[in-house]
Amino acid sequence: IIHPIIVNLEPDGTYVAIEGNTRLYIYKEFYTETGDSIWSRIPAMVYHGLTPLEKHEIRLQSHLVGPREWDPYSKAKYLWELSTLEHMPMDQLVDLCGGRKTEIRKSIDTYVYMEDHYRTYVDKHGYDFEPRSFSKFQEFLTPVVRRSITRQGFDESKFAEWVAEGNVDKALGVRELPDIMANPEARTVFLKKNLSEAEKVVNAA
Repeated sequence: IIHPIIVNLEPDGTYVAIEGNTRLYIYKEFYTETGDSIWSRIPAMVYHGLTPLEKHEIRLQSHLVGPREWDPYSKAKYLWELSTLEHMPMDQLVDLCGGRKTEIRKSIDTYVYMEDHYRTYVDKHGYDFEPRSFSKFQEFLTPVVRRSITRQGFDESKFAEWVAEGNVDKALGVRELPDIMANPEARTVFLKKNLSEAEKVVNAA
């Protein structure tokens, strides 16, 4: 909380936090709880009249390629918002955050899959939504892994259920799904237990 937040002075005279909302919330909470004047003011870098693009650039620099990186799920969510809600072209996203189009596209696709299938399933069954499972879904969206599921007659949404139910107990194991699904015994063990146990069957074959 020692780092300054970044705010923009809007045309209507209000100050809007561009980066540092968590720090701002902490200060407000401490001030409410203690009444200590030390929490009534917060260090800030103040900009005037930033454009929407400039605001996005600041957030991207702070959280995608900066010292306070978001977790992969949060990064993907923000990229999805820029692409879908702000209609930012892919070339511009690449210019802002670096990397390759394929990487950004896969990150966005992973976020969409999690929202469409994983969140739907966990909400329905009262489970917690785990953003840390992002890497499992990212591995799953590799074409060869997806095909290994559908070839066995499973809908792609089934993977979200397996993650929620604990069958997919590690991200790296997702790469082994083609071999597991092609092995009847390993496939049965995976569906009853998890990837780790199914891998043992494949390795023993």
